[in-house]
Amino acid sequence: MKPESLLRRLRHTLPLASVSGLAALTILSVLSIAACADSEDTTPPEEDGSAIIPSDDAGPSLDGSDSDGEVAVVPCAVGNICRVTSPIASAAVAAINGRSKNDVWATGSRGAVLHWNGSDWSALESSVNETFTSMFLTPDAMWATAGTLVLRRGLAADTVRTARIKEVVEGTSNYRAIAGVAVMPSGDVFLGLAPGATSFAYYKAKYLGKVDPDSASVTYQPDALNPLSNQPETELGVRAVHLVPGKALWLVGDRAAVARYAVSSSNDAGAPSLERGVMVPVASQVSLRAAWGYDEHLWAVGENGTVAHFDGASWDLADTGTTSTLHAVFGIAPNDIWAVGEGGTALHFDGAQWSSVATGHDGTLRAVWGGASDDVWFGGDAGLFHWGALP
Repeated sequence: MKPESLLRRLRHTLPLASVSGLAALTILSVLSIAACADSEDTTPPEEDGSAIIPSDDAGPSLDGSDSDGEVAVVPCAVGNICRVTSPIASAAVAAINGRSKNDVWATGSRGAVLHWNGSDWSALESSVNETFTSMFLTPDAMWATAGTLVLRRGLAADTVRTARIKEVVEGTSNYRAIAGVAVMPSGDVFLGLAPGATSFAYYKAKYLGKVDPDSASVTYQPDALNPLSNQPETELGVRAVHLVPGKALWLVGDRAAVARYAVSSSNDAGAPSLERGVMVPVASQVSLRAAWGYDEHLWAVGENGTVAHFDGASWDLADTGTTSTLHAVFGIAPNDIWAVGEGGTALHFDGAQWSSVATGHDGTLRAVWGGASDDVWFGGDAGLFHWGALP
């Protein structure tokens, strides 16, 4: 079905706007930035343009349709995943986060920033034309990253602030793209930095930095210690960052690498800070793409349908029934967890087992966030999807 035909079918549905093939996306972002480092292109996006967020196998284009152009139309109701329209028709969604059911944010291609107020989605100005692949919310600001760019803003248009983190690996011309961002209650902003595009850049690069968003300067944190050797782990290709408030900041990435940075009670100024990181070995070599956790628990997802659960002492690798790469994971409760990925894959954990949930979509899903068990948002190549009824 052509997109315009689909939109006609969706005209009577509720209006709604539109976490990643991040490994490939990161490399492309770095190459693009390096090529454009000496110019500042402020040309606004064309209305009929489209952007591509490639998956590892150069999957479907992000033009609001599946790989074959078909998206199932189902009602937004209890027990259903429905697709909803977006105020930016050409935007794909790569990250979703929220503070409440009535305060949800989504970011994606072509600098898309969207906000849900409980009844409608609105498109907000970002001042850039790059793909936002990660997002973090503080009580008064939304933070998002695109390549080497960090964006922060509130609801008002005059609150937009951007900074370009032009960190170059010593001895190479490889810019470091940002894999994720987390902001401590103290206001300290931490960036997980993806590896460079060459093997030299990969092995020589630091991977966690504290950034001053005004000066864009980065202070690198010491490499995490490997508990098996008690030596610093220098090879960590970060693909995602997750902060469990008051507990730990986690990095996950290539070859099942997981690092945990405990949150200390306070620093000299009386604000919580990070202790030195420690690697948490996983009995796997698959690349991990996203993580979510609470207390001492962490769920990490990635290639081959991998879902790894750390309970504070040991890992358990779940049988998910899929080999599709998973790009995002989020939990409403320990017995109510979602993971999404390629081929329209959506998995739900009920506390005992993982099961597949039909989405009516065969493109890639890259983001998930929920405000309640019956109010869960999904984002991907065809925009936004929702589990449960809508107002």
